[in-house]
Amino acid sequence: MKYRIEFLDSALFDLETIKEYVAQDSVAAANRLLRRLRARIDDLANMPKMNPVYEDDPRFRRMVVDSYLVFYCIHEQQEAVEIHHVWHGMRNIAKLLQEHGRQ
Repeated sequence: MKYRIEFLDSALFDLETIKEYVAQDSVAAANRLLRRLRARIDDLANMPKMNPVYEDDPRFRRMVVDSYLVFYCIHEQQEAVEIHHVWHGMRNIAKLLQEHGRQ
């Protein structure tokens, strides 16, 4: 079964912010990073359970891609993977999740 990948607006905003930040130094590096992130996220369509449930907030699974963390949920009945956030791993993740509430 292949799952549909759905990006919440919050995740799209995160990806755009990451691209803009990295592009300040190198547009090519920003494009490479976004391609890696997208490729790994696309892998979830075939293997959505390949990453563990995030211990600090079990609503999400967490995937590590380079220095970034992708937070997502699996919706079995809809056969969908919902991407909620993509954040740099050095950020205060607990605080960000609290600020963003139940998205």
